Amino acid sequence: YSRYFTITFGANLFVIALVLLLYKKYIYNGMAASAVNDSLTGIFNKGYFDEYLEYEIARTKKKQRPFSLIMLDIDHFKLVNDTYGHNRGDYALTDLAAVVGKMKRNSDVLARVGGEEFMMILSDTELADAARIAERIRKAVDEHSFDEIGRMTVSLGVTEFTQGDDKNSILKRVDSALYRAKANGRNRCEIIGSEENNE
Repeated sequence: YSRYFTITFGANLFVIALVLLLYKKYIYNGMAASAVNDSLTGIFNKGYFDEYLEYEIARTKKKQRPFSLIMLDIDHFKLVNDTYGHNRGDYALTDLAAVVGKMKRNSDVLARVGGEEFMMILSDTELADAARIAERIRKAVDEHSFDEIGRMTVSLGVTEFTQGDDKNSILKRVDSALYRAKANGRNRCEIIGSEENNE
């Protein structure tokens, strides 16, 4: 009886230890995911984007390889919230992230960096290729029907990293490109290359 009790007790202890280990791993993975993922859309958040951009800049300078940035913003998003409510607006953001996510490649990093602003880092990608990807994203969003909202459009800015860039300069340039897309009528892509001064 004593031997049976010892074996049973030992087996129970092993099971409990295993459950605790798996639970700890689950909690850790959940916390790790919440640290890098946007709670609404499930894509990467601004904190992760900032860190990855620094990494990409360092990698690009070392490897002498190109990379590009796409910044996109929903046109007239305030009107969506005012007309349909914030819950429907939140759904639109989540749906948009899914639409854009289908257009990105496995090597691309997509993040929500503001209310209705998104960024995409395109590793090993020159400006012309990034511009084509941005146009495909613009078209996909334009043709998508958002539940209870219908049509939404996005404006996009595109730029490429150069060896003279730092984090601030490339972000300023892609933001200028997005601003130009908004100023020129929205639902369009605008490109600012390295030969243009930051505005």
